[in-house]
Parts: sequence; structure tokens; C-alpha cells
Amino acid sequence: VVEGRVGFETLLARFPRLSERLTGLEPDSHVRGAGPLARVARARVADRFALVGDAAGYVDALTGEGLSLAFACAESLGTLLPDALAKGATSDALRPYEECFQRVFRKYAWTTRALLMLARRPRLRRPVVRLLGKSPWLFERILHAVVA
Repeated sequence: VVEGRVGFETLLARFPRLSERLTGLEPDSHVRGAGPLARVARARVADRFALVGDAAGYVDALTGEGLSLAFACAESLGTLLPDALAKGATSDALRPYEECFQRVFRKYAWTTRALLMLARRPRLRRPVVRLLGKSPWLFERILHAVVA
């Protein structure tokens, strides 16, 4: 464990069949990791330009919410685009898309940050997962609040 993180060998031990298959083999590359994965764009729109999906910004690939975010934003952009194009597709004409992104992203970012916080705190994670397992209705309500 380095700086509160679990090492590769510890994680591999959780998968005995895979561990057994890898026993005695030498790695063919150096251990690499990624993170933090957060990406932020200062703005999603400029004159005749709009960022959609992960290019617009994300917290982490943990939840898969990037697709929902991309679809919601693409729908918003598609709705306002004809009018924005008629106005020259200036950043001002595309501003409603920026506002939609911020509104949708806020829910997504809150949820992802909460999940990442739980992932780093096993003492808190276990009871929360247990509670949600015993109360699927609660999990559904949380999920609906984020996705709806």
C-alpha cells in the first residue's frame, strides 16, 4: 500500500484464478496508472465551436455517466443549433448550450465525486453499499435523481 492506495499484488490476490495463471510470469512492461482523470474545459463554446461529451469535461470514467452527459448535451445543442447558426453561431448564440452543460454536469460531477470519496473510504463504503443492497428503492431514487 502506497499513500493509502492498494498495490497491484493485493488487487491481483482478489482474483485467485487469474493470479494462478499469472504465477511465474514476468511483466512485459512497467506498472502504469492513470489519474486523477478529471478534465475541465474553461468553456464549452466559442464562435462556431462547441465541445460535446468527454471533450467538454468529466470527473472520472467511474460511473459511465459520460454517455448520458454527452447525449443530454447533444440533444440541447441540436435543439438550439439552427437558431445559433442563423445568428452566425457566435459564442453568445451558443451560450444556452454552455448553460445546459453546466446544469447537467453538476449532477454528474456530484455523484462521481461522491462515489470516488466512498471508494477511498472503506469504512464508509461498506455500510453504504450494505444499506443500498438492503434498500434497492433508495438506490433507484438516487439514480433517478442523477439521471433524470
